[in-house]
Amino acid sequence: DQYAAAYGGMKLIEFGKQTQRHINLLPDVFHSVYTTGAYPGEFPPKVMKSSICRKLGITTILEDNLTEALDCADNEIRVLLFDRPWNQNNKRNSLWEYITRVYSWQDALEKI
Repeated sequence: DQYAAAYGGMKLIEFGKQTQRHINLLPDVFHSVYTTGAYPGEFPPKVMKSSICRKLGITTILEDNLTEALDCADNEIRVLLFDRPWNQNNKRNSLWEYITRVYSWQDALEKI
């Protein structure tokens, strides 16, 4: 299988390097990288990750942003949500059939 990576683009220099390091750890896995045009919490994204997933036929996304995760779940895209302090306040429990919390990269890889 091949996967696409999507991440916010406003902090491209700062976070882009970290994303690229993760992608380099998995050679021949990612066929492309997409940016959404914003870093969550600073500016609204130009494109939600769910729309990129729908366009490309991606059925599972790894995410740490609750807003993006809920939007993906609304669109019936499976989310592996990294457990972080900033994504604990979910009031929409009905979406958890699409969202699974993961606690490490190893945990996420085991659930893919």
